[in-house]
Amino acid sequence: MENRKYITVVFALLTSTTLLSQIVTKEEPEKKEEKKKEVVEKAGVQSNRELDNQTSVYFNTNWSNTSRNLSVNEGLFAEEIGERANEVNSNFWSFGIGIRADLKKNFRFSTGLGLVRNGEKYSFIGEDSTFSYTTRYNYVSMPLILDYVRGNDLKFSIGVGLMPQMLLNYRQEQEWENSVNTKSTNTIKLKGTDQNFNPFIISAVVNAGIQYKYGNFWSIYFTPEARFQIPSTYVKNYPYVQKAVAIGFNLGLSYQL
Repeated sequence: MENRKYITVVFALLTSTTLLSQIVTKEEPEKKEEKKKEVVEKAGVQSNRELDNQTSVYFNTNWSNTSRNLSVNEGLFAEEIGERANEVNSNFWSFGIGIRADLKKNFRFSTGLGLVRNGEKYSFIGEDSTFSYTTRYNYVSMPLILDYVRGNDLKFSIGVGLMPQMLLNYRQEQEWENSVNTKSTNTIKLKGTDQNFNPFIISAVVNAGIQYKYGNFWSIYFTPEARFQIPSTYVKNYPYVQKAVAIGFNLGLSYQL
């Protein structure tokens, strides 16, 4: 009798263990399938963003060596250029933010707002005195650039466009030293609305560069660029015609939205 009870208990334990293991085994594949489905769905969302959303924001810095083409404004108001003919190039940093949107067939359009600077320098060294100055023109700019782009994670681009600019101000920092070695400085500041300046100008832009994508949505780019001012810096009745030229590069980050 006792043997029968013992056998019955053992049989019951074995049966319950088998049933439990079957239930656990059945649930585990279901959980794995659910996790797998979730991962695929997340990957699908990410890939859709990477493929479908082709708009990005950019943060840009620009370094340029700037010069100008200066000539006499022939006519009633003409004057000799004089010592201004001895002005030389000057280097400036500019900054900007904006949006890039990919178009069809490897084309991309970029626009934004920036602070663009150009200018020139002058230095005179005499027998017993010196005089020098650095001139800077500060503009608010809105680049309108059309790029042709090839590549995926590493992209190559070439672009052309226009850059409307509004003059913020003019600044000239002067330094001189007299015959008794006394040094002096002076700063001339003029608003962009000064009567001698053209308040709105436009420049032609050409560039070519590379862009490298790291992570899912961030990219870094390096783009050599040239800007050529079209109208004169001064108004029509000013003695001179001045058009700036800037040769440099853009370095920045972009983030895909």
